[in-house]
Amino acid sequence: MKFLIIEDNQNDLLELIDLIDNYNKKSEIEISYDIEQDYSRILDSIDHYDFILMDIELNNNTNGVDLACKIRQQNKDIRIIFISAFTKYLIDGYKASANLYLLKPVSQDTFNVSIDSLAKDYFYQNAGFYDGRYSQDKIYYHEITYIEMIARKLHIHFVDKKEFINNDTLLKWSNHLKDYPFSQPHRAFLVNLEHIQTFNKHEIIMTNGEHLPITDIYIEQFRKDYIHYMNRGLTA
Repeated sequence: MKFLIIEDNQNDLLELIDLIDNYNKKSEIEISYDIEQDYSRILDSIDHYDFILMDIELNNNTNGVDLACKIRQQNKDIRIIFISAFTKYLIDGYKASANLYLLKPVSQDTFNVSIDSLAKDYFYQNAGFYDGRYSQDKIYYHEITYIEMIARKLHIHFVDKKEFINNDTLLKWSNHLKDYPFSQPHRAFLVNLEHIQTFNKHEIIMTNGEHLPITDIYIEQFRKDYIHYMNRGLTA
């Protein structure tokens, strides 16, 4: 994963570099990084990066939130991590659809947990499979809305309304997707938590307007899975 660091305070910059270097020593996920302090050049190279670590208060009359908004307009997929000493900027930070807001000074443990969480989501967004029966292109897990078992056939539903049908079992896919944000609310359904709008004790309402069932035997674990998913990336 490649990071761009935007930080004009030299001491804070050195601390960030130490955090990354220490993370790289212990993690199986390696981070490389570049440092940019010429803000006029950032948008020209932003597509080369997966993550941005940036302060909100920058020199040269540059507002970090405004800069992040411009970055987000150009690259909707890049992960933005704000690092600031001031909680008053928290709401402003999320105006730029920041993925995470960390308060200085950032401990190594907090940094490691935060990056692990974002990295898991990053790899999920790029994870998928190839199956020539359905597509010549990669099929991404995050584009699956839910999986349903009907009359011993597995129906895989996608955000673009496509539907793949095969002879796999729901258990096989549940095991296959155990490291991704999927949960089982019913014996015949496996649901992508990313595509849930809301739910109650009787049903799930998906972002596409579909209603899916929840049964008593599954609701407690489903609720835990959903809360865990929604709590990812909270301010540390």
